[in-house]
Amino acid sequence: MDRARIMKNVLLGWIVLAVLAGCETTGPREVLPYVMADAAGGRDLYLYDLDSGRSTPLRQTPDVDEADPAVDYTGQRIAYVTRQGGPARYTLRVRDLQTGQTDDIAQSAEPLASPAFSNNGEQLAYVAQQDGKLLIQVRDLTTDSEPKSIGFGSSPSWRQDNRAIFYS
Repeated sequence: MDRARIMKNVLLGWIVLAVLAGCETTGPREVLPYVMADAAGGRDLYLYDLDSGRSTPLRQTPDVDEADPAVDYTGQRIAYVTRQGGPARYTLRVRDLQTGQTDDIAQSAEPLASPAFSNNGEQLAYVAQQDGKLLIQVRDLTTDSEPKSIGFGSSPSWRQDNRAIFYS
């Protein structure tokens, strides 16, 4: 099976899961981000364009792994985590796909994971490991304020009205 067909099947599976879970889509998602192993044993971030059926690399940086991509409801921004080797350094980034501008949202020596945009795109929830515990944090993307810690857990997702976050 070629890569385009595989990616379409993965997307179809996500849509079916969203319907079965009772989720509603909130807007267009024209790209599907994914991570693939590179020749050096690292991981690179790609975007699959649903209209053209083409995949393009978003990031291919030696000695840096990309992981956990998430697209906002407009399909115009992507959040992802990078891990740089040596003493590990994790960075949560948000990239504007139109302008190419990338903003670093959080940095840590401990793992960061599972970014999730709020449905209006104004906030970003993510998991930060602190002292061996998984902590859900929320960052307001419209200000430069510090992130708020909301509880211990993983896998954050937003309620449709953005007034609550579900997590395990």
